[in-house]
Amino acid sequence: MRRWVAAALLVLPGVAGAAETCSYRGGGDHGARIALTTIAERNGGALRLRALWRLSAKPLPFYGFEYLVEEISDWRDGQLLRIGLNLRHFVNGRIRRQQWDVFEREGTGFAAWRLQGKRVEDLQAKHPAFVGHWPVAAFGTPWLEAYRAGAPEPRSDL
Repeated sequence: MRRWVAAALLVLPGVAGAAETCSYRGGGDHGARIALTTIAERNGGALRLRALWRLSAKPLPFYGFEYLVEEISDWRDGQLLRIGLNLRHFVNGRIRRQQWDVFEREGTGFAAWRLQGKRVEDLQAKHPAFVGHWPVAAFGTPWLEAYRAGAPEPRSDL
């Protein structure tokens, strides 16, 4: 509980240069495992919140899945400026899809872009400058700074 209180204090104005990390691990039926880490970093009036989670389960002997999710939100003076999402989906240990979405405040709304691939070759062909973020080992490493160089496509579905 103390960690959550400390993380909540980071959103209050006047705190300069503070950081807090909270972690949780648990399990459930069908071999389900979840691990969640949240990181709050304040630098003056800027706040970055990161949530990284991994969920895996094997509901049937021949079917197992795993999700890796990272959400990054950037705030300034209490206003949401940007959200970045990295979603990775695996079935039986094989990558089914990986995507990176970014939503940035523009005026009174948000603009959205996406990079995605079902295979590393897909990402290499469409977004060669971003392919270094494909490996599972790259999950949780900084990617927002390299996102624009990867030539994300505007989301037309929003």
